[in-house]
Amino acid sequence: MKLLKRKPASEKVVDLLINNFNNSSIMLERNGELIVKYREETLLPLASIVKIIIASEFIDQVSRGELDKDEEVGLDIIDRYYIPHSDGGAHAMWKKTLTKTPTLMNICQGMIKFSSNANSEYLLQRLGVQNVNNKLKSFNIKSHDFIYPFSSAGLIPGFLIKKEKLSVRKAIDKLNQISEEEYINLSMEIHKKIGADQEKKFINTYNIFRASALRIQEIQSNKFIRGRLVDYVCVFKELLKNKHHKELFSGILRKESPYKYVAYKGGSTINIINSLMYLEDKEDNNYLLGVFINNTGRKKSNLSLMEFNKKIIEDITYRNDVLKNLESIWLNCK
Repeated sequence: MKLLKRKPASEKVVDLLINNFNNSSIMLERNGELIVKYREETLLPLASIVKIIIASEFIDQVSRGELDKDEEVGLDIIDRYYIPHSDGGAHAMWKKTLTKTPTLMNICQGMIKFSSNANSEYLLQRLGVQNVNNKLKSFNIKSHDFIYPFSSAGLIPGFLIKKEKLSVRKAIDKLNQISEEEYINLSMEIHKKIGADQEKKFINTYNIFRASALRIQEIQSNKFIRGRLVDYVCVFKELLKNKHHKELFSGILRKESPYKYVAYKGGSTINIINSLMYLEDKEDNNYLLGVFINNTGRKKSNLSLMEFNKKIIEDITYRNDVLKNLESIWLNCK
């Protein structure tokens, strides 16, 4: 019996870009020169990529002396915002790295490096949701959805089902019909209730994430805060000029790595895979790659972009072959 050869993850990403061109964006820069771009001005759901804006506002408030980065915050306060089964174990992994009471800087690092949703929800409360949204103006971002407490929004289906006594099917209908304003208002209301609930009764009552219908997760993924890749590439590039941001986003490199610095932020949901990656090699070349893909399908949302990112940056022949294939599809579809 002949075994089927498994397709590499990088090729699966290329397939997604080809077959999902209306819901994809890609940009690649080398030493500030634009090499690749496609639909970079399209509004697409951001998933955890939006945490970059929260982190930037945090660093700014620390720089202005409005927050003390070394202020300790009890884990019980952070854990109020943790919604079980909603983050792929990110919050638990971050907590395992702690050896003492976390500081505000530890919390921000946990949000960026581990993508803890509980940390982002707590920081939204400390920083002020409106202040985080005002940060978009400072970056001159004019096309972006309002940044609301997106993890709290995960409780909206359970809130509707139990409070309004709806079936899952009717909750799906309600979610599809709900206005953006009402959705944001509900997330803000839930966020406030969670922050004041020391015993986590609210989360325990309305968290149906484990049993939640996949269709509900897809609808909420499609309702996620949207932004444009071109804006986030510019923001990421600008932030990395600041040593505090550079430390915050820095990744771990192996000794044999040809690079001396890497910064990375990813974001994913049931049908989103996004990433921003910045690399500096030992010859002082730098690369910035952004990939946003929405409507990936349930089986593809856990696909890693890392292999694709590495190959398209390092392998010029591979990059040119990929671009040739993509351009033929994109040109035919214009």
